[in-house]
This record gives sequence, structure tokens and C-alpha cells, in this order.
Amino acid sequence: MLPISIIFRILILLILNKQSMINILHVVVGLFIVLFIVAPIVMTGMLLFRMNTRKAEPVGKVSLEHIAQLEQNDNIIVEDINNALSEIVTRLEAIEEHLEREGQTVKGFANKKSKQQLND
Repeated sequence: MLPISIIFRILILLILNKQSMINILHVVVGLFIVLFIVAPIVMTGMLLFRMNTRKAEPVGKVSLEHIAQLEQNDNIIVEDINNALSEIVTRLEAIEEHLEREGQTVKGFANKKSKQQLND
């Protein structure tokens, strides 16, 4: 309820005093100028300043031993992921088989129940 009362007070001030309307208009225009013009310019300047002050990291040579170690680590990771995925696939297949068996059993009972209801 507070914002509505503030809106009504502002409207009353605008109606009673046209000079205050001009002042409010100046404030709103000033806020838009700051929000859409000054703030982006300041933020752009800050970003450009920070980009220029960063020091570039020295690029060192990578040894062949290090590359071989990284490749070996990649191969180990790939093998582990493949083993985990194959285990997940076998578990999913087992679950699917179990659900199929369960679904067939339920269908059989459902048919018997519907026949009994028709006989009653």
C-alpha cells in the first residue's frame, strides 16, 4: 500500500504545482541519462583499463614427455568412462528385462480381472 500512496502524493503535487512537475521531469531525465549514457561509458573505461593492465603470461615450451603424460592420462580417462558406460548399459538392459517380465505379468492379471467383472 505504501507505493500506491506515494504515487497518489506525486500525482497531487503534479496537479497542484506545475513547477514541481518540471523538477520531477528533470530528475527522471537525469536518472535516464546516468543509467543509459554515463554508466556504460564508465564501465567500458574500467574494462579497457583492466584489459591493458593485465600482464601476459609467458608462453613456455612444452616438453614431449609432458605431452606423452597428458595423452596417457586422456587414454586412462577414456577407458574408465567406457567401462562405466558399458556397466550402465548392462544394468539398464537388466532393468528393461525385469520391467518387460513385470509388465507381462500385470497384463495377464488385468485380463483375468476384466473377464471376471464382465461375468459379474
